[in-house]
Amino acid sequence: GVSAILVIPALVLYSSLKPIHHTSVNDASGSITDNIKAGLSYVFEHSTLRFLMLGAIVMILTVGPFQSLMPVFAEEVLNVGAGGLGVLMLAAGVGSLAGSLTVVAIGEKVSHQKLELAFGLLASVTLIGFALSSWYLLSISLVTITAFAATSYMVVNMTVVQVYCPDYIRGRVVSIRFLVIGLMPFGALSMGAAAEALNAPIAVALIAVIGAVGFAAVQLVSRIFTKAESPKVPNNQ
Repeated sequence: GVSAILVIPALVLYSSLKPIHHTSVNDASGSITDNIKAGLSYVFEHSTLRFLMLGAIVMILTVGPFQSLMPVFAEEVLNVGAGGLGVLMLAAGVGSLAGSLTVVAIGEKVSHQKLELAFGLLASVTLIGFALSSWYLLSISLVTITAFAATSYMVVNMTVVQVYCPDYIRGRVVSIRFLVIGLMPFGALSMGAAAEALNAPIAVALIAVIGAVGFAAVQLVSRIFTKAESPKVPNNQ
């Protein structure tokens, strides 16, 4: 359909690209398991990557899965039915698109630590507001902002992961990052279980609070490690 037609220009551009062949002692070789181990080893050896992965895990397991409970909010909390659910999902899509464009516009003007902390806390706070809201129009606005902040966070996070890694290991590290994204169903499962045990608004609000604490903790510990690992300038006086 339309999606297939839109893909055609990208396929044409990709077909015109010529691969760069080079040799390196660090080229990927061996089994998939070996390459995953290589990526994990590189991540664990570099504190910046460790905390980027931890931050992504916090987002994936807390704020990220909120859309999985959107039908429950539309039906039982906001009483807007299928039509209202469609508008909520549209609002989330608009927020995500705006988030991606915003990160591109910001570029390198602000450090990624500040951006991740700001977007992570914003996503958590607005998700708490959405969970406790019973006003449909307010919920639409909060969903938009939550999706905006969550997408911005993930874009910044992924960008830094790719820029930080040298060419020879980037693919293997990015594969670890995609494995982190694969944890999303576990976040949705835990959110659904909490909603079943309590109720959807309380469950989502509590998980969002956990997310806010997680984002703050990751950035705080990251800065402590960065200062501890930074080389000390000798005093010549």
